[in-house]
Amino acid sequence: MKEKDEIQYYWLRYKVFYNFFMEDEANSIAMGAFNAIAVNAYNSKSLKELKGINKEMNSFMNELPTEDKDKLRLRLKLEIGEDIEEEKRLRSIARVKKNGMIKNKKEYELILNEVERIYQDNNLKHEVDYLNNLLASFTLAHRRVSE
Repeated sequence: MKEKDEIQYYWLRYKVFYNFFMEDEANSIAMGAFNAIAVNAYNSKSLKELKGINKEMNSFMNELPTEDKDKLRLRLKLEIGEDIEEEKRLRSIARVKKNGMIKNKKEYELILNEVERIYQDNNLKHEVDYLNNLLASFTLAHRRVSE
């Protein structure tokens, strides 16, 4: 992604957060001050500052009750097409593939679900075979440990 596009992305993402938090009057004073910093970062085209602001927004989001967090995630998905959970899932799959092994039951379930999702796509046969080998290796290693 070009820097100009990244700046626009982080600005739009910030605006989703800003609008969400401004709906709660308790947040409006703090968000007003925060907004001045964000507007300055956007106007000066500072990608580094916008990324930092978005990192702070992620921290704020993680402190929210589950219901509010889900509402904010839905807004991000609807307004800018960002699916945080899907991105986490894809990063986790990529990490397992890079490591070349499944380390725990959670990763096993993740890879198993991915195989089930893609196994019918003939274009992904090589991927399915590779992931199935990872699953088999984990199962074999796990069986040896439990014996």
